[in-house]
Amino acid sequence: MSFVYPALPVGVDAIRILKIEAGDFMSPIVATLSSRSFSDRPKYVALSYTWRNSYPENANLPVSPNDSRSPIRSPSPSPVRARNRASTGPEEAASKSIQPHMTDKLFRLGAPTLSPTPIEPNEIVLNGGPFSIGHNLQLALLHLRSPSHAINIWIDAICINQADTEERNHQVSLMSFIYTRATKVVAWLGTKDYPPMTGLFRSMSLEWKAGQTHHFGASLAGVNQMRYSPKPDQGTLVRILESTYWRRVWIVQEMCLPRVLVFVYGSDIWTYQDFKTWALRQSLPFSPDAPGAASRLLEIRQLRHTDMMRFESLVERFAKSDCSELRDRVYGLLGCANDIQPFAGRDERADTPTAEMELVKSDPQTSSESRRGIGFLRVDYKSSFYKIWTDVVSFVYFRAKTFEHNADLQEDIVKILSGIENVTLSRSDLERQLSVVRTAGIVQGALGQNVDGLASDGDILVGSAENGCETGAC
Repeated sequence: MSFVYPALPVGVDAIRILKIEAGDFMSPIVATLSSRSFSDRPKYVALSYTWRNSYPENANLPVSPNDSRSPIRSPSPSPVRARNRASTGPEEAASKSIQPHMTDKLFRLGAPTLSPTPIEPNEIVLNGGPFSIGHNLQLALLHLRSPSHAINIWIDAICINQADTEERNHQVSLMSFIYTRATKVVAWLGTKDYPPMTGLFRSMSLEWKAGQTHHFGASLAGVNQMRYSPKPDQGTLVRILESTYWRRVWIVQEMCLPRVLVFVYGSDIWTYQDFKTWALRQSLPFSPDAPGAASRLLEIRQLRHTDMMRFESLVERFAKSDCSELRDRVYGLLGCANDIQPFAGRDERADTPTAEMELVKSDPQTSSESRRGIGFLRVDYKSSFYKIWTDVVSFVYFRAKTFEHNADLQEDIVKILSGIENVTLSRSDLERQLSVVRTAGIVQGALGQNVDGLASDGDILVGSAENGCETGAC
């Protein structure tokens, strides 16, 4: 029987919030899922994590007392080299068979289902029945759960109905609200490499009791102040910076948007500022296959109000970030771009790039000053890669911050759109067009070979995107 999601309120921006009941590390995770409108000002924390395990060896950690998994020591001491092996852990292999076309952010799970069997590893009790979740997510919840206080938390894989495309589109368009309105955002980085041992799950429980993360719920409830862990040693820092967490495209906005950001590694918890200081002020051997991935993300919060957060700058900087759904290399960056507003479905307030083109063609003098400085882009996971590419290129070309309110320039743009050649542009306008061509190539590279190079009648292509960017493997 399929899980029945609580309905979201109609006509208002809303989310579902997961309430994790208090419990010991050894007991099953029990939670309830309910809908809340943003107008109610709900208090919650949000989780930032990767669907796959942060380290290959973490896939072998047990997540319940009856879980028979045990660590398998990798012959290579480097988790980075282990990540590149062709073989995969049992959890990852099983997950691929469940849903082969998952996005990292929105398809971290397949459509969740109720099970008639008792609670098994990688299941929680949700709204009274078993509910399957990913292994890495269950590790995170075990370490964050409080023994004394319930925790209200937003987690994409549970709080979004993955089988409903329209809902996914709308929730992605709300990501900036979700992460900026959260009381805190918790970045789950994974946990240490445990040696094979008898009673490992009980040992993990003892470490949880001796650590700081189990105080998290009490601090959220205002019972006590958060207790943070001491500075990790250099070996631990090196391991953390090699986590796959830093390579995922969705992490960009999850690092950039929160009011308060904390990092959790196993039972340790640190503030963003402390961890950033430790990571960036020491000479650490960053992984050669992911140079600067962690440092770029750790520094991005201070760039929130700069030109580096323009949409095309973000795409250029993070075009090679990992994702399972290539559309996320565009949609995953919309929430933190300071010059674009994502929307889903029909939104009469949004001037789509196509509508802006028609506006300029018909009457260049009617451009609304009130809408300058921000553009709009529709989120639609059913869109073709070519449609996404043309929307992005059109947005960059007509981005309001660079669209000077100048009659001569507008006349030249109309000529360009009409196919008239020999248009003379100023140096700044020429630089702008070159920027569009560069962005077109980067976006095509980000979307792989899925962008059809042939435009249909009526489509407007600005420059050629050929040979723009080499796509990294996802």
